[in-house]
Amino acid sequence: MKLPITCMLTLFIATAACAADAPILKADRKEEAEQQLIKVEHAWNEAFKNRDKNTLAAITSEDFLFTGEDGKVVDRKQFIAEATTRVKVTDYKVSEPVVRSYGDTGIVGGLWKGTVVVDDHSAGVSVRFTDTFVRRDNHWWAVASQMTRYTDN
Repeated sequence: MKLPITCMLTLFIATAACAADAPILKADRKEEAEQQLIKVEHAWNEAFKNRDKNTLAAITSEDFLFTGEDGKVVDRKQFIAEATTRVKVTDYKVSEPVVRSYGDTGIVGGLWKGTVVVDDHSAGVSVRFTDTFVRRDNHWWAVASQMTRYTDN
């Protein structure tokens, strides 16, 4: 069934008008929460560099999910095992940080550049990352992490 052009235009304009009135979600921009998120992100990166199983376990939630640059998804147990045995971070730097809080949910993203050794092969790595945290009982838990390989243009 074909709708006359006038009906389609009317439908489009009505839909656009409704969308313009839709509420917009913005981050809380609470400095205290953002400073806490920066601190936990730093602890996360240092634990990864130092192969600190206890700190990684203390930061990651029981149902934590990690999505790697290859699209592979691993759970908390697999992530901690690989991060503390297969991967050795020689050095790293985080730049272009983005920190947002939405109540008890926090997002930290940025550019992670470093040198890693995986299965005895050293390589320079640049990835964009997004880490998602949830605050429970005044503790920020990492619930998901995702990285995408980044190449400078």
